[in-house]
Amino acid sequence: MDTINDIEVSRISKIFEHLVTEGFRPELVSETSIKVKYQGSTLYVDIDTKDTSFFSIVCAYIWEIDSSQELLAAYKVASNTALSIKAAKAFVTSNEKNVWLVMELLCPDVDQFLPMLVRGMDIVASGRRSFRDDMLKLMSGDDESVPMASPAPALLLN
Repeated sequence: MDTINDIEVSRISKIFEHLVTEGFRPELVSETSIKVKYQGSTLYVDIDTKDTSFFSIVCAYIWEIDSSQELLAAYKVASNTALSIKAAKAFVTSNEKNVWLVMELLCPDVDQFLPMLVRGMDIVASGRRSFRDDMLKLMSGDDESVPMASPAPALLLN
């Protein structure tokens, strides 16, 4: 395991203090991860020790997959969520048993990340709600009410 240095301590401390200032009650869960409750979700704000410009906000285990039918629906809805919610990325885990949602962001330094933090948390929470709502509709047989999002028009021109 990499050892954390003063730069990472400073980065994670600034994020922690920013969350406190914004009225949250964060919990340091590791040297590189903070847990925070937001709009009914447990989110993790993570830094990367090998890439100081990389930040992520993760909502783990937003959906447990119990069947092959549910797996297919999860792939469809994850794709739809990633296309319809700005900066959100929903994905089926490698063991195909769960879905997670993440927002990843590159910022030159932590001070430029901080103004984006609460908006990023909102994006992840919105993505979680959207994913869960669409999954519930699909699993109840209501395919019609879950239209597939389409890529931006500029992407279709190529």
